[in-house]
Amino acid sequence: MGPLLQSLVRPAPWFTLFAVWIATLYWLGSRPPDPEPLFEIPHFDKVAHFIYFAAGATFLSLALRLHPNINLAPLTFLLTVTLTLALLGALDELHQTQTPGRQGADPYDWLADILGALAGTLIVLKASQYFPPPSPRRN
Repeated sequence: MGPLLQSLVRPAPWFTLFAVWIATLYWLGSRPPDPEPLFEIPHFDKVAHFIYFAAGATFLSLALRLHPNINLAPLTFLLTVTLTLALLGALDELHQTQTPGRQGADPYDWLADILGALAGTLIVLKASQYFPPPSPRRN
């Protein structure tokens, strides 16, 4: 296995991507809306929320699944990641209410966040059966 592939089966890069994902979420929630969007697709923002939170759940799921000291049962894993992302989605909606020009507190955005988190987590759970087992951490 090459060095790039070896780094991808470790949790650190995925935790880093998750941290970048959180910072980007905060930055996006701090921006005022575009006065004139490039295109107008009804409910596209819900699709964007779903995709963004599916990506965040994927990053966190991979970080946790590849960590040698974390071994959660599938349902506990699913609930842990999904509830973590649901909380972040709720905080993002609250944050948007404090941003001039933003509405925030949209329950349908939050629902899209939760469904995206659930989808990302389920994909990793299904795919993780093909992962190599994490090597135990040596002290």
